[in-house]
Amino acid sequence: MQGKPFLGEKMAAKRKYVYAFCDRMGERFKYIRNYMPQRPNGQHICYMWEALGYQAWEKAWKEGKCNEVQSRFWLPKPAEEFYDLQTDPYEIHNLTYNPFFQNELDRFRKKYKEYELKMKDLSFLRKGNDVTIIKYWKGIDSKFALFYKE
Repeated sequence: MQGKPFLGEKMAAKRKYVYAFCDRMGERFKYIRNYMPQRPNGQHICYMWEALGYQAWEKAWKEGKCNEVQSRFWLPKPAEEFYDLQTDPYEIHNLTYNPFFQNELDRFRKKYKEYELKMKDLSFLRKGNDVTIIKYWKGIDSKFALFYKE
C-alpha cells in the first residue's frame, strides 16, 4: 500500500479512489478482490481469540445459531465483492452478479488492474518453491516481472 499524507501542510490532493489491501473504494462503491477466497475471514489469529466475543461467535456458528450474514465470517469468501456504500453501508449485499451494476463493476475492475500493474503488486502469487527468484528486467519498459526457477 502506498501511503499519502491526508492531514497537515504536506497533505496530498484528494484522491478519487482509495486502495487498501485487496480492495478499492470510490465515494460510493467498494470493490474487493480476494486472491485466496478459500480462506474464510474467521481464521484463528491468537490475539483475536483472546476476545470472548470471537469465542462466543465461533461457538454459536458451530451450533448452527448464526444467520446467513453472521455465518459469512466462517465460510469461504467470493473471489470478488462489490458494494454500494450509499445503500448498503454494512456491505451485506454483494452486487458482483447484479447486471444493473455491471458497468460500474467493470470500471472498478479496470482501475484496480491498472493499480496492480503500476504497483507491481505480487501479493497474488503463491509463496513457496514455485517462485525462487523474482527479477525485474532492467532497461525494458515492462510492467511485468520475469519469474523463473534456479
